[in-house]
Amino acid sequence: MKIALIFIIYFFVSLAEIKANSHLSLTDNNLKKTDILQKIKDPKKVTRLDLSNNKLTQLDSQDFAQYINVVDLDLSHNTITNFDPSVLAPCTKLQRLNLSHNQISQLMSFKNLFPHLKILNAAHNQLKSIEPKTFDQCKKLKDIDFSYNQITEIEPITQATRIAYLQIAHNKIATTDFSCLRNNPRLININLSHNQISEIRIWPELPKLRSLDISNNQLSSLGDCTYKKSPHLFWIDLSENYCISSDILEPITDFKSLIHLNLYGNNIIEQSFLKPLKNRGCEIILNQNYFNEK
Repeated sequence: MKIALIFIIYFFVSLAEIKANSHLSLTDNNLKKTDILQKIKDPKKVTRLDLSNNKLTQLDSQDFAQYINVVDLDLSHNTITNFDPSVLAPCTKLQRLNLSHNQISQLMSFKNLFPHLKILNAAHNQLKSIEPKTFDQCKKLKDIDFSYNQITEIEPITQATRIAYLQIAHNKIATTDFSCLRNNPRLININLSHNQISEIRIWPELPKLRSLDISNNQLSSLGDCTYKKSPHLFWIDLSENYCISSDILEPITDFKSLIHLNLYGNNIIEQSFLKPLKNRGCEIILNQNYFNEK
């Protein structure tokens, strides 16, 4: 049985090499270690490496020593608990790293290991903390997903100054001060849904921001997030919050570019203040509120 299993694994590896030497897929192979990587012919030709859906708990730096041209690395759907970025030090050309669906509780500094990294997916882990200056050398990092973790602070994340897409939904963020976002003037999309935010007391100027999802929090308004600071917002999701007064929400009508506003599941009791938005053709979702108007 053991011999047969070894044969199947080696057959799979050979097949992967024949199929496309630049794309090495070892997904769904019950791998517990990465030592099989040392048995691959011409590892320097591999640009895409898929190790997802296995049983990896940790990585060995020796196994990645020859994978110097990997651009896309998928380590998702494993059981990695401790991710040390230095293990991937040989992968200096890495542009996309998928660590999602593991059991990582802490993210150590990336230092200057990945100067070309553009996309990082660390969703569905157990992250509670991120070391300071983790991303300050990632000068090209523009897309970060930390959804479904236990993060309470966003400042270490915002040190990557070129972020355009920031996903931090389903965490434990309760801050009211978002001034750290001023480090990210290129932000286009922010998803802060399903957190514990009760107020936006400080919001920096984000001139390129287009989409803001802050649903399923404890907000009654957008607070300091105003039209003057984010004039090009065209998509806002405020659903499932605690919006209760038109006086508090009325400044939202100042967003001249708004084409979609979701106010589903709040405690709004009247909607006349939304007429300016409706007149401009904005789609407004108002289900599950408490209107006394007809």
